[in-house]
Amino acid sequence: MSDDLIRIKNIWFLLLYAYELYRNVERSKIEECEQYPDKIPYLVAEILTDAVKRRLRRDLSLKYRARRADLSRIHGSIDLLRTETKNLLQQGKVACAFEDITVDTPANRCVRAALLKLAKSIRYYDPKDSDGISTKCLAAANRLEKAGVGYDTSFDFRRIREFRRTSRLNARDGEMLAAARLAFSLDLPISNQDIYKKHDRLWELFEKAIYGFYHFHFQNTEWHIRPQHSMTWNIKVLHSNSLTGDQICKLIPAMRPDIVLEYKSLPNHLVIIDTKYTDITKINQYNDPKLVSSHIYQLYTYLRSQENNDDDLTKSSSGILLYASNKNNDVYACVQGHIIGFVAISLDVDAALIRRRLLEIKSHIQHLPCTVQGKCIATYQPLKIKQMSDSTVKDYRTCFVHGQT
Repeated sequence: MSDDLIRIKNIWFLLLYAYELYRNVERSKIEECEQYPDKIPYLVAEILTDAVKRRLRRDLSLKYRARRADLSRIHGSIDLLRTETKNLLQQGKVACAFEDITVDTPANRCVRAALLKLAKSIRYYDPKDSDGISTKCLAAANRLEKAGVGYDTSFDFRRIREFRRTSRLNARDGEMLAAARLAFSLDLPISNQDIYKKHDRLWELFEKAIYGFYHFHFQNTEWHIRPQHSMTWNIKVLHSNSLTGDQICKLIPAMRPDIVLEYKSLPNHLVIIDTKYTDITKINQYNDPKLVSSHIYQLYTYLRSQENNDDDLTKSSSGILLYASNKNNDVYACVQGHIIGFVAISLDVDAALIRRRLLEIKSHIQHLPCTVQGKCIATYQPLKIKQMSDSTVKDYRTCFVHGQT
């Protein structure tokens, strides 16, 4: 896509899966938000307030902070210089430097700021606060304030990472922080009109959202899904004057496809998905639209590098290049036994249509045939393939029919 402007409600849809909040929410609520993206901010607020209530019942995460005070008894180390210059001994006091425990951590401060932001935004978007969500957010923020949590105006995730490195962040804070971070990513419109917004690193959001969506919808199926799975090269070093085999392997870049699906009943039979936030075709020097050759080479390398002569299943793995493009076209070609799909999805439509399109692609994945020695061994249904109408894929139209390649 040449323009990074995208409907704000579609950004909500992508954020819902990119931040993986679906892991701790009832499936029915997630499916409702898929159909009605307007409910996503309310879902985030509900998740955040519930998480805060649970953390308050079990105590908030703590940290040590350095303090200095003039005390009537020794606590920590004595600051001799201040004690003498201020004549504290004559007052029955001593200057001390010590550490105490506080709940005023960067994580808790950011959660409180997220609650206040959600309360204000939802109240502005829905002045009547018909569901009482804004009131719940304010109540949770006030409870954090009474517990001793300060206030931040923004979600500084760099401070959270630093806090994680220097202290022990409670694992139960994960859901609360994910919801808080998503709350800062949402930008509630003040009207029902379509509003377009520029989002930084939209390609990364698209990649994470696609994984989250399919992780959610492939649950309890015969498929196992992994993100950013590191794949190894099948390398045999023949000769090197100065480098060992391990050194040569380290020189070769690692392969990390965006999504790897493995059919549980057929181990080593993979479906590799690589997302591309760009148009499915590019104009070449002759002003003709063509599929992007570097993308094809990349996916082809993923598939062929995993082949094993002792396992025929590795020779029939499939791959899909999933583009964020306004051309909703599907092309599936068989290249040396591997089915390669060129699939596009438009983000410039309603979120409900995006969901329907992603589910359609999921159906394609589930119906990709697995062949061994020319015979289809998987119990998939035949897949009807839609072809592009132009000449951009005239070299890639050797498509499979009823499991035959």
